[in-house]
Amino acid sequence: MVTLCKIQSSIKVLSRKDIQRLLRISDQEAEDIINSKSLPTITIGSTVRILEDDLYHWLKQRN
Repeated sequence: MVTLCKIQSSIKVLSRKDIQRLLRISDQEAEDIINSKSLPTITIGSTVRILEDDLYHWLKQRN
């Protein structure tokens, strides 16, 4: 059985700025990717986040 602590420590959530830095793209390009709806996002209030695994799978699909 997996405990909640283990689940929380294995989930990595990224911001738009994180995506920008990781992919070495402009702020506008990161915003365009998020707004394109091709990358799954999580919205909490007005904050948008992306699961690291979703970004990885999205990148693999693009190649």
